[in-house]
Amino acid sequence: MELSAWLDEYRNFDPTEVTRKVAEPVDDWEDEELLAPADRVRDTGPRWLDRAGRVGYAPATHI
Repeated sequence: MELSAWLDEYRNFDPTEVTRKVAEPVDDWEDEELLAPADRVRDTGPRWLDRAGRVGYAPATHI
């Protein structure tokens, strides 16, 4: 196919002729396997403090 023929076809293409199947993602964010149990203790400490403790910069009470 020559470039000029392809360009003519591209310019005259009707986008309404194309039908695409849309895959709707399954809404599984409330799936029981993805949620933590209700009795799980939540860590409210900042993550940077944990990182600082691993490299030796955290207060002695946190380590």
